[in-house]
Amino acid sequence: MVFSGAVTNNQPRLNWQARNDGGITFYAVERSIDGSQFNVIGTVPVNTKAATSHAYTFSDLSPKNGINYYRLKMQDSTTHYTYSSAITLQLSGPLMAIYPNPVKYGFFLADLPSSANASRFQLTDMNGKIIQTLAVPAGTMQVRINIPGLPRGTYRLAWTDGALTAYQSILVL
Repeated sequence: MVFSGAVTNNQPRLNWQARNDGGITFYAVERSIDGSQFNVIGTVPVNTKAATSHAYTFSDLSPKNGINYYRLKMQDSTTHYTYSSAITLQLSGPLMAIYPNPVKYGFFLADLPSSANASRFQLTDMNGKIIQTLAVPAGTMQVRINIPGLPRGTYRLAWTDGALTAYQSILVL
């Protein structure tokens, strides 16, 4: 199987070519924003026409900003399934400046992508454990996020106002 994708006009389009997929009942298209927790976003029925090779496409109508990870779950008629390798597609989204980054002194500043609505920051470790959540009132352009005593490592900062979402990796030294 050859699985690939491309972004056109900020919309991911996934393509795959399958040979001898007669034992497959359907393809479940899965997406993740962290590369580990995937959710089904659609299914594609198998082409039943007699041929040794079939081409398939799927468009993600509600992608997330930033990096999207995609994989295929190939389900057969007996409840057994296999997964394709994951691919990544980068979508443009709101920009969120973080400084200093890397973080050395127990805090960093974050410029909000939008200040029109109340929003929220969430800092997580790379396993998804929530380290800190911070509510931000509408009209705020920049916040100071204090992280005293946070162990060295890489963390993920997520920001959302309900309509827009932005992500940034934070390196703590």
